[in-house]
Amino acid sequence: MTRPISYGSNDLGSGASFVEKKIYYQETFPENLIDNHISLWDDNRLYDRVNIDNEIIALREGALSPLRGTKGGAAMFALGFVADAFADLRDKMKACAKSGQVAPQGPFADLQIAKGWSSVNAEYDRYMKNQVFTAFSEQFVAFKSQSSQIKDFSGFLKVFGGFAKHLAKLLPFTRTGFMESRLCTPYVSGLVMDIAVEDYSDDFVKSTEYVNDPNFLFFADSAKQFGFLIDRNAPWRLIANLGSDAMQRYAAKSGIELTDDRILNIGIIQDALYRRTSPVDMNILAAYLKDMYNAYVERNPYVFEQIMKEDHRCGSVSKIYQREQIDDMVLDESFVIGKYKYRWAVRGYYYFRTFERNIKNSLAQDKKNLRFLYDIMTAMPGVRGYTEAVKTLENNIIGPFAPLPVPPQVFDETKMIPNY
Repeated sequence: MTRPISYGSNDLGSGASFVEKKIYYQETFPENLIDNHISLWDDNRLYDRVNIDNEIIALREGALSPLRGTKGGAAMFALGFVADAFADLRDKMKACAKSGQVAPQGPFADLQIAKGWSSVNAEYDRYMKNQVFTAFSEQFVAFKSQSSQIKDFSGFLKVFGGFAKHLAKLLPFTRTGFMESRLCTPYVSGLVMDIAVEDYSDDFVKSTEYVNDPNFLFFADSAKQFGFLIDRNAPWRLIANLGSDAMQRYAAKSGIELTDDRILNIGIIQDALYRRTSPVDMNILAAYLKDMYNAYVERNPYVFEQIMKEDHRCGSVSKIYQREQIDDMVLDESFVIGKYKYRWAVRGYYYFRTFERNIKNSLAQDKKNLRFLYDIMTAMPGVRGYTEAVKTLENNIIGPFAPLPVPPQVFDETKMIPNY
């Protein structure tokens, strides 16, 4: 049975787009078409970027394995047991196509991975360099006439702090904030893979090339047998279902226990597959702040300032400052040496994270919270106290991340299509 075709795309006006999206969600790919679908556009978008305690986690790259059956034989990766499950799914589809059980043509007959795991470190690096630094140095500083305030690294931090306060809820700065945002691709989890590269806004392609492919329902059922979900908004995408019996069996072969769509054992998360991102957020951000400042100084080595003469009657004089780049003796990412140490790191992290979450405390409350964190570091000096303060900040002050639920009018999700 051929399902209705939706012509929805970003090229349509709002009225026509609403109508076509309604066709897609109610007729082309309704809720009951298959029972192993998921949407990564709404409150599932952090699927397996959080642990059982709702803390943001990043995959340890040593847990990856190469995927078999990639387009052009390109090197692509997934979490080890997920790669094993896909290999078996691929073998089944190929065998069924060869035996005539399914049509021998189409995207599902011979599964080829077009996109797999993407490094969160590489994604964050591109984001910080191409978006954050560009927005700061080429737009904010120039527009706000802040250049004269950046005479040294201390001045840079003050200006950058103002930049963060204004934009952090739109442009996150910490790696944790980046992973919480829609700017971070789902491929960083190692659980997501695409068998094609398509336009996510093009419902016509979804309808004709995938949902109406004669093998789609058989493929969806087979994917379920091997522990995979299918993205309703991208029917060419497979997502490992960690709560399924099938994926749990694959994980068990690797010595991993899974339950309820989460990795159960916190020790395993930390030591084998994933680690919490918050403990090293400020160390990573400090390195970028140092690099951003040094890059800014390299491009803008001098600052010119007009200063009124002391008698205020004879005009002004020009003063030229030469900016100096900094090294580890000013800012060391370990916070052990240099001018900026653990106390500065905790204070900075506190403000970056409250800005990112749009948490608006009174000045008195900010001081109270920071004093509480400083007391922790006083009681436990060194890296242990810093780590405990950061953990307390994330768990007790910032709190777990809870994406806003999708409104009952499900078509609101089409207003923002992530750049995946």
